[in-house]
Amino acid sequence: MKQMKMYCRTDPSGQVVRVQFGNAMRSWFYDCEPEKIQELYRALKVFTDYVYQERNLLKITLQEGDTVLWANTRLLHTRDGYVEDGDKRRTLTGCYFGWDIVKSRVRQLSRKLSLPNAQPSAVGK
Repeated sequence: MKQMKMYCRTDPSGQVVRVQFGNAMRSWFYDCEPEKIQELYRALKVFTDYVYQERNLLKITLQEGDTVLWANTRLLHTRDGYVEDGDKRRTLTGCYFGWDIVKSRVRQLSRKLSLPNAQPSAVGK
């Protein structure tokens, strides 16, 4: 697996609008001049260091049965290591949803359960 897309996209004014970043998918292939590759690696190192600063991290410990949904292209995400505990086995299942379907279902359930429109997030805990 390798990533051959642009890492950073900007709008016409130069404002960053999207960042794609994945260490596991990074490859030798970059769409740049060979003499600029060291500059690219330095920039990736600066970005990686910034992303992993404690002030930029939100860590959530999931409990058995917890589910997490996130917008894959709007949130940098990763997982910490995991040590199995006796007979307990970790199950990690990934899937992709169209957000219009998810948002529609949330609206339906909110109405059915008479929930307020704005639900608290994990950040608020």
